[in-house]
Amino acid sequence: MTLHNIPLANLLLPITIPLQVGLGSMLIAGYRIKETALLLALLTLLINFGMHAFWKEYPQHRHCP
Repeated sequence: MTLHNIPLANLLLPITIPLQVGLGSMLIAGYRIKETALLLALLTLLINFGMHAFWKEYPQHRHCP
């Protein structure tokens, strides 16, 4: 996560994992489906834009010319 310059990674990761598991369990159980799905979708989008920035070039992963 330091490669992607995520601030407060040591704080955010322990919060994000139980949040994803909890929201997924709520979806499976059928509890407040619309709200849960919306929160999980927003969380997924935030994580993907932060971690999977395909438009950035990182020095360790340069392609051969």
